[in-house]
Amino acid sequence: MSRRGNNEGTIRQRADGKWEAAVQFNGRRHWLRAASQAEARRGLAELRRKHATGELVPPSRLTVAEHLGTWLEVAGADLRPRTRVDYEWVTRTFLIPAFGHVRLQRLTPAMVALEFARLNTAGTHSPKTRLNAFRTFHRALTVARYWGLIGTNPLDAVEAPKASRSAPSIWSRDEAETFLAALQPGAWDATLFLILAGTGCRIGEALAARWDDFDRDTGALTIRRNIVTIHGAYVEGDPKTQAGKRTVVLPGFAIDGLKAWRPAQLAQRLAAGPSWRDSGRIITLSDGESPAHHIAYSRFKGTCGAAGVPKTRMHDLRHLHASFLLSAGLPLPAVSARLGHANPAITARFYAHALAGVDSAAATAIDGLATRPAAASG
Repeated sequence: MSRRGNNEGTIRQRADGKWEAAVQFNGRRHWLRAASQAEARRGLAELRRKHATGELVPPSRLTVAEHLGTWLEVAGADLRPRTRVDYEWVTRTFLIPAFGHVRLQRLTPAMVALEFARLNTAGTHSPKTRLNAFRTFHRALTVARYWGLIGTNPLDAVEAPKASRSAPSIWSRDEAETFLAALQPGAWDATLFLILAGTGCRIGEALAARWDDFDRDTGALTIRRNIVTIHGAYVEGDPKTQAGKRTVVLPGFAIDGLKAWRPAQLAQRLAAGPSWRDSGRIITLSDGESPAHHIAYSRFKGTCGAAGVPKTRMHDLRHLHASFLLSAGLPLPAVSARLGHANPAITARFYAHALAGVDSAAATAIDGLATRPAAASG
């Protein structure tokens, strides 16, 4: 046996020929097994290094599944409802089947990298889904490190899956004008589409908007809430970000749409009588209920077909709004604030295609500062 000083540990050879190193810090014993004496020395040095840097944690038999369950329970109170549902789905579908049986302290970067490589090869889920699974796992293990359950986050040493964002489908100006002209005033779906195109707000924000949020004198709509679907039911909450609470001035076509819809909605309320579900929301069905997302999407697709414009996502009305404003030269911070983005950098990343057109216009404008000599005749 090789004996060392206090906190330096011991190394001994076992009866089976293997080597064992042990060291005690703060009254707790840490040990490892090795194939050779040299390997045991290296392992002992690594234990001392981890102790010095704060990476050494008490041994634990806690599994990844047990930690994920505790993490979701503790973090759930502070998560947005939609985020919690997404985390729970990713944990149940990906993380626990792949890693749940592994002891948390024995999880290695290689294990994670191999599993995500397998998912990529299988191609059973989209790149975006794999990236969300990776990010969820990383967040859960970061909390495990904060709690002193692991010394380092093994995912810090793993490259995140690639998930390129597909470019949104943006109508031309003629197509947008054709779509808007095809809308029938005085209908809930037409009003919804006019709000989306005129404000660039998210679908859940438009569905949550109430008449009290609309200033008839200024034509401004204050966005205060957002609606998400959780297990088939609507849940109302705050907008996606703090910057999402904002006031947006509506264009004339959206104001006209609201004015046409208001008396039609009141007539539906009178016809419904006691069965009317009064929410104060602008967009409602004939019984006062908010339309489900799939119903709104179906109406949108039908309107696209009737107007003869390319069928796209309803969310692309938000992209249309932003792209047209940026192409018209509206300052990036102003567009970012209108969209409710947390900062202009997010807007720039999403709408680089529109900013490229603005940059070309800027080059043309600055070119007027200098008079270039005429090309020499040959």
